[in-house]
Amino acid sequence: MPAMASRPFTQGFFSAEGFLSSPDRSPPSERPASEALSSWGSAPPAGARLSSSSARAIRADPTRKPDSSLYASSKGRNAGPGRCHGGSHRVYPRRLCSRCGFVHNSPNEFPKSREAAVNRKETPPRPPSRLGRPPRGSEGEATLRILAAAKPIFLKEGYELASIDAIAGSAGISKKTIYARFASKEDLFEAVIVRFIEENVPAVEQAAAQDGPVGERLHRIALAMLEVALTGDGIAVRRIIIAEAVRFPEFARLLHDFGVARVAPLIERCLEEGNASGEIAVENVTHAREMFVSLTLRGFIDKAELGLERPGLSHVKRETLKRSVDFFMAACRGRA
Repeated sequence: MPAMASRPFTQGFFSAEGFLSSPDRSPPSERPASEALSSWGSAPPAGARLSSSSARAIRADPTRKPDSSLYASSKGRNAGPGRCHGGSHRVYPRRLCSRCGFVHNSPNEFPKSREAAVNRKETPPRPPSRLGRPPRGSEGEATLRILAAAKPIFLKEGYELASIDAIAGSAGISKKTIYARFASKEDLFEAVIVRFIEENVPAVEQAAAQDGPVGERLHRIALAMLEVALTGDGIAVRRIIIAEAVRFPEFARLLHDFGVARVAPLIERCLEEGNASGEIAVENVTHAREMFVSLTLRGFIDKAELGLERPGLSHVKRETLKRSVDFFMAACRGRA
């Protein structure tokens, strides 16, 4: 074998010029392509290296003569050695990779050839995200999207575990957009409470507006209130408010001011009209209203919040409510 002292050995790969210029497959040199392939015919362009496809073609057919079209520029994007194929071995820019037979434009670039382009699976384009500032004129729509996305996250995770990141991802907007409308997570949850009340109180007001005897009107009001309070969302909202009552008493205040404070006058007005018509006789309408709420509503709501009963109004609950209203009306006819 020829002496190897004058030919430095680069362990782990074979360069294109060294592989082609060494019939005995001895370790390659780092000579440029113009010197290594001068015996093959026409001289290549200055500072050029064989491209990957040309190197494989010449290896398959040694009788083929290279020309200037078989070379690629030797100016790689990185000058030093790198890693190929997940770091399995070292490669140099514009050198033939001994692992895959390709010439890499840079140490960390995967092979780019006609065969690789044919066999490579096309990655579907990523759909554009809708993060960021909403278009002008859609600020109200963005706020509603934030509240709609925040409600299920708060009710499922609770106030403490709910994150602005999760809400922003669910709404498809950025955190900056949320904080532009709500100063904190506390403000956002307060807005969720208010919106929940605003969505459900009109049903109670509609039930109270219907004419009829006092007992029937009170029964319709209590039934409408329970249909809201005994839903899964209604129970979850009250549980969060109770759990955070020490740290955030404002949550309970909101529930009272926007919910109870709006429903209480409906019951008192019904009692006052009953006094005026002579159906009932109560001296203190406010006290009678509090007794009505405790007798007809409190027991159902407390048991549902504690998990002792299932959410919703069953037939048994409806019958129990009817008997409670009749008991209250009997007490009011005597003198309460």
